[in-house]
Amino acid sequence: MVSIESILEAMRENPGGVRFKELATVCDEYFGWQEAAIASIACPGRATHV
Repeated sequence: MVSIESILEAMRENPGGVRFKELATVCDEYFGWQEAAIASIACPGRATHV
């Protein structure tokens, strides 16, 4: 399993190359799965701007 830190580093280096699964993993770690799901529905264009 890939660590949250390595996902965050990859997101910083290439924000446009973020996969939804990686974003969901980070959101789940920080906010819990329900909030991550709500955020992805409420702000779908924000997923690549982490």
